[in-house]
Amino acid sequence: MAGVAKTLAHTNQSADGPLVAFAAGCVIGDVVYLHGGVSKARSTEPCTNLYKYLASSRRWELVNSYGPSLSHHVCVSFGDNQIIFIGGWNGKQRTSDIHIYDATANEWNKCETTGFPIGAGLSSHTANLLSNGDILVIGREGSLRMQRRSGNAFILSGSVSKRRFEYKEYALGVASRSGHTTSSLRSSLLIVGGRSDHLLELHRISQKLFVETSTVAPSFQSVCAMTKPPCARKNHSATMVNDFCFVFGGETFDGRSKEPVSELYIIDCTQNFSWKYLGNIGVGRAGHVAFLFNNGILVHGGIGEKNQVSNLTFEISLTDFST
Repeated sequence: MAGVAKTLAHTNQSADGPLVAFAAGCVIGDVVYLHGGVSKARSTEPCTNLYKYLASSRRWELVNSYGPSLSHHVCVSFGDNQIIFIGGWNGKQRTSDIHIYDATANEWNKCETTGFPIGAGLSSHTANLLSNGDILVIGREGSLRMQRRSGNAFILSGSVSKRRFEYKEYALGVASRSGHTTSSLRSSLLIVGGRSDHLLELHRISQKLFVETSTVAPSFQSVCAMTKPPCARKNHSATMVNDFCFVFGGETFDGRSKEPVSELYIIDCTQNFSWKYLGNIGVGRAGHVAFLFNNGILVHGGIGEKNQVSNLTFEISLTDFST
């Protein structure tokens, strides 16, 4: 299986995309949208550009360059033409601002927001869309974060048409994390990484999460579960496919690797959330984006070898795992 994973890293490889790390993106239909990020490692000057990647041509196109200046932010798609961008670093501070991009009108709007704690902001957090249209936000950065032992969860609710949103704290009891990932599993939330211990958390959510599924059903019956999970990591990616969570790349906390790692794992949610090692992709990445796309996982950008930001796009085909 390790050899297969390494081959997959070079499927439909392209280096014509945006040179970015810590950008935010999502999929609407057969189009990937990607906004912001930084073009140099440790840069404090985020980009404003919005790009799209078309399934038909497998090429990136610049949509516009007048969006908000943000990195380390997140987004969710809403309906068939709206993208809600949440928080991030704006070049001066971490914010809790909400921006909406209308893909039909090619228009940006900054929203009115209330309810977020004064003196704190959002950076390297996560957002998951709930089935009722609210958004679950996990993570908080800023001066107030140091005063709490546990992490923070918020429900973001409001109106896309009125451009008005409100944050409300949500009692979830999550551990404090940054650079983590969150994945939807029916009525549960799978949280991975973002701290040096407690690699995995599972929380039951009262409101059902919006779950994306794939038409491909990967099979991992021949892959043995690991006797212990891998070391803790941050700034990795996690892509949920049916009952399997693909975890790729990131930076480790154990000091064994000074550069982003290139291992590909799955968390098998059908077998007591066991970890299984699929192989070494051969391309280390951190702060990249990964999407469920065309029955595969599309990976773009991030920080790679020698601390350089990448513009490489490649696909991991799920059909190679199916039986």
